[in-house]
Amino acid sequence: MNNFPDVVINKIMSYISHPCADLVRQHFRLVELCGFDGVNEWWKTNSLYGYTMIGKIKHHLTYGGGPEGGLVRFVPQRNHAKWCVWRRDWGINAIYRDIPSSLRVVYKSVDGCESAKLVLQDYETQEDEYFWDDLFEAEESDEAEESDEAEESDDAEDSEWDSEAHCDCCMALWDDCQCWCSNCGDDYSSCRASCYG
Repeated sequence: MNNFPDVVINKIMSYISHPCADLVRQHFRLVELCGFDGVNEWWKTNSLYGYTMIGKIKHHLTYGGGPEGGLVRFVPQRNHAKWCVWRRDWGINAIYRDIPSSLRVVYKSVDGCESAKLVLQDYETQEDEYFWDDLFEAEESDEAEESDEAEESDDAEDSEWDSEAHCDCCMALWDDCQCWCSNCGDDYSSCRASCYG
């Protein structure tokens, strides 16, 4: 430090000891990490304008009308999501860039206006902000629960058909059944115990 004048050393020392120094360092680190794209300023909030399907994957739009692009979430393996930014010009395949693992995607929705930005891992969400991975995981678990409930209701319906209350042929209640027995010629409801019992 002897090569610097005292004035410069004092300024550096005051900067290092300043209460906001850590925040400034974090901001510059975030800006540096978000520079991987070279096109968008991902540390700022970017409005979401909907989505487009490329292949069978939903690509969220943050800009469009000519060249378009935004964010996309790939899930190559269960419980291992990977976020990328993407862009494409008309008639050209999409270009993807991986979002560094030290960044997370934050989703914000206020009065129907949706937006997203990239933040550091230790970011504390503000009001109406959510880590987008958490929302996707909650959505996926809700879908899994709904499919489990649907399977349970299918099983319950199957058990109803297996009960003695319904005809095996038309699946109507025995009182409404109009099937007849090919064995004795009577209604199923009257001969089911004698012919098939």
